[in-house]
Amino acid sequence: MKNKFIPLTVFFIGLTTILQARADVSLMAARVGAEDVLVAAQFYVKAFGLIEVDRLELASGQAELILGFIGDNKQSVANMGPGIAILERESDADAESMPHIIFRVSDINAVYSKAIELGGTEVQEPMAINDLGITIAMLRDPAGNTIELLQQL
Repeated sequence: MKNKFIPLTVFFIGLTTILQARADVSLMAARVGAEDVLVAAQFYVKAFGLIEVDRLELASGQAELILGFIGDNKQSVANMGPGIAILERESDADAESMPHIIFRVSDINAVYSKAIELGGTEVQEPMAINDLGITIAMLRDPAGNTIELLQQL
């Protein structure tokens, strides 16, 4: 089970390299779902230091919160850098198992422990993949979304 996520990690590293090579493509955000977007947002704010950038009510009536690492409340989404969009969904039981957020971190053990303390669920404890020069860990946020932590060795 330990090696289950290695091929996916290699894929995402390769995809990131490809995207960086194209000047016209950049990551805006990863979208996750949550039954209670405010509770989910607080997890990402406290566990990973994101900042609420915008709140939207879509035509469907769903709420969506936009979180980023740069700026403050109601800053222009265009200037926030990569972020996370949390879209309201009917039930946390609908959490997808493979699409996930990847955070690059400098201290994987500290970030992993903090996320678990704040309500995250353990999936894969930090594991070194020496051939790739990385350590990865997997967890789920309180709404069931998968999060990967990646640290360069």
